[in-house]
Amino acid sequence: MKGLIFDMDGVLIDSSQSYDRTIKETVRFFTNGTIVQKEIESIRLEGGFNNDWDLCDALLQRRGFYLSKQAIIDRFQLTYREYFYKDEQWLLRSEIIENLKTRYRTGIVSGRPVDEIVQSLERFRMAHCFDCIVGMEDVLKPKPDPEQLHLIMEKFDL
Repeated sequence: MKGLIFDMDGVLIDSSQSYDRTIKETVRFFTNGTIVQKEIESIRLEGGFNNDWDLCDALLQRRGFYLSKQAIIDRFQLTYREYFYKDEQWLLRSEIIENLKTRYRTGIVSGRPVDEIVQSLERFRMAHCFDCIVGMEDVLKPKPDPEQLHLIMEKFDL
């Protein structure tokens, strides 16, 4: 059986109302200042900022705030989980994924932590549709490095 591998954000889930808002709120918490969407998009275009924790760190440093990475991660995760994860929307009709599941082994690769991936899939009642999940902690190199794809292909024996 062939495999079908999905990215999560922007493919399966619309995270535009969760992660970018979490970035803004995390930066506001530490700086008491605001950022606009254009700043986030500008940094993403520079490349190397697939991880939103790194993006927050870059925004903070450009404002003269040098914090520990763990402090940024802790605040980001608290903000995301307490306020904004519920604003995410599932993008595909469940019937589409369920139909694909009958013909393909299905998997997800994501820059998210695995527990967030699972939580989101359970929230949208879609966990049963995926055979394999590879998250950020499963690999040494973050996206866009192909390590996640290689790992899931290995698990699928492709």
